[in-house]
Amino acid sequence: MRLQKSGEAFISNAVIGETFVLRACIVNFRTSLEDIEALPGIVIRLGREVDAAIRPVEQNDEERNTR
Repeated sequence: MRLQKSGEAFISNAVIGETFVLRACIVNFRTSLEDIEALPGIVIRLGREVDAAIRPVEQNDEERNTR
C-alpha cells in the first residue's frame, strides 16, 4: 500500500505454484527500462522502512544489565 501511495510504482501480487510474488503493473507506454530497473531498489527501500518502523528495537547488553 505504501508503494502505491508513494506514486513511484504500482504493484500487485500473484501466486506462482506455491510462491507469493510481487507483480509490476505496467500500463503506461512511457514506462522506460530505467523505470523497471529501479523497481527492486524502491521495493527494498520501502520494505526496510516498514521493517524498521514495526520491528522492536533490540537492546544491547549494557541496556539489558541496567534494567
